[in-house]
Amino acid sequence: MKKGILIPGYVWLILAGATRVCFAQPPAISSAREKARRELGQLFVEYSKDSFVKQASEGDTIAVRLFIASGMDPNARIKDGNSALIAAAGSGHAETVQALLAGGADVNAKNMQGGTALLSAAGSGHADVVSLLLNKGADVKAKGPSDSTALMAAAWQENASADIAKALLDKGADINAKDGGEDCADDCGGKRQRKHCENSAGEGR
Repeated sequence: MKKGILIPGYVWLILAGATRVCFAQPPAISSAREKARRELGQLFVEYSKDSFVKQASEGDTIAVRLFIASGMDPNARIKDGNSALIAAAGSGHAETVQALLAGGADVNAKNMQGGTALLSAAGSGHADVVSLLLNKGADVKAKGPSDSTALMAAAWQENASADIAKALLDKGADINAKDGGEDCADDCGGKRQRKHCENSAGEGR
């Protein structure tokens, strides 16, 4: 019967220490993250997911970049499922949206209701943010609450933006897609918007 190889205790200690070193963060990364957190503190910004999303919704790009530099997950969500990207997009903060995308935020991430950053921006009438998200790969056909699309969200607004409708149609939005109530974007939330939506569709073809 073969005997196992006995390894002295001090060797195990050395190996265990080496393992910890391998999995530890490099000093430079750890130092950079600590510095970013200190700077957030100097701005009186709490380091939490809620605060991260709040700063994004307010368009505080400096704080958002510091959060990302400090190690905050760019796709972190708060209790309602919203992410910093969805919050920034819905508030129309293009620079903050750009910073989040550059920091690794998922352009197609959804909240608990199924909403995305694109749906949020389109429904709020922010054409510049819609274009930015589309150029970064946002899914123009993604469906959110009640199976609504970004084109529907844009068309349902009282002052629907022709620029948003055209940008979405140019990227392949389906004007005939139906939501849970069997309405399509061509309905535009009622007769009030029908002419506008038809004109936008004609320009996009």
